[in-house]
Amino acid sequence: MTRWLVTGASGFIGSHVCAALAREDGVRVRALLRRDAPGPWHERVVGTLPEDVPAHAFDDVDVVVHAAGRAHVFDGDAAAFARVNVDGTARVAEAARRAGVRRFVLVSSVAAVGEGRAGRVPEDAPLMPVDAYGRSRRDAEAAARTVDADAAIVRLPMVYGPGAPGNLRRMIRAVRAGYFPPPPRRCARRSMIHVDDAVGALCLAARAEAARGRTYTATDGVGWTARELWELICRALGRRADRPGLPRAAWVVMAWGGELVGRVLPGRAPLDRRALARLLGPAQFADDAIRRELGWRPRRRLDEAMPAIVEAALR
Repeated sequence: MTRWLVTGASGFIGSHVCAALAREDGVRVRALLRRDAPGPWHERVVGTLPEDVPAHAFDDVDVVVHAAGRAHVFDGDAAAFARVNVDGTARVAEAARRAGVRRFVLVSSVAAVGEGRAGRVPEDAPLMPVDAYGRSRRDAEAAARTVDADAAIVRLPMVYGPGAPGNLRRMIRAVRAGYFPPPPRRCARRSMIHVDDAVGALCLAARAEAARGRTYTATDGVGWTARELWELICRALGRRADRPGLPRAAWVVMAWGGELVGRVLPGRAPLDRRALARLLGPAQFADDAIRRELGWRPRRRLDEAMPAIVEAALR
């Protein structure tokens, strides 16, 4: 019997990790949660990062998958990201080390590497995060390594699947409501991954001896453009997907308009320059190492999964 502790167990990725492990024989799953709740786990402990990391949560634990973190708030203040993502990671890693946990796996993000670089960004590229979220992910990786040089780190791009939070769900709802115009046909590709494949990569990194002390990136290997996403969403909604794209210049004008609105009204506009960069800009990342060293292969594709994703987003 092996015992796994999953932090952030009630989140999208964490809950899928727990569900996959709970289906395996000889595995017992313990969840670290901010609020007590039932779920796909055998045991649960309540704690809030970084202030409250209960030491007893790590008793008799063999593997820790640290999926807790602050995300999907890209305009949040740097202090909030650092407190949860960096300090929280350091405290969880330290608690795992003191308890003699055999393997610590950190769920990280390609945001630590940085978006906006043309082509397929190699895995050894310099870390150049572009915002506070990305910097917190970079620093969280460094914190984990400082505490445990053998930690395995898996960087993920946007994770999709039914029920996924974030930009894809917002895009689906906007397309359905009719206020998301068709993107230009020529725009940059961005890496993504299905949640089932993300879980597979994390669990493999936790078990493979070759993953000790390594940092991997995992993607679905395709790279999708905003136009392709829009077309897949339209088809899933039963709508025409062959409309001409709104010229890039028009998107730029709308983004500048969003900037002006954001300066006058509280909160961010749905489209500003940062949002436009994430929509049309490049963010494609190589994932050769995990394939070569661990034999990992993605099994799911966005075009096949989109109907179920759209259905879940509109419930």
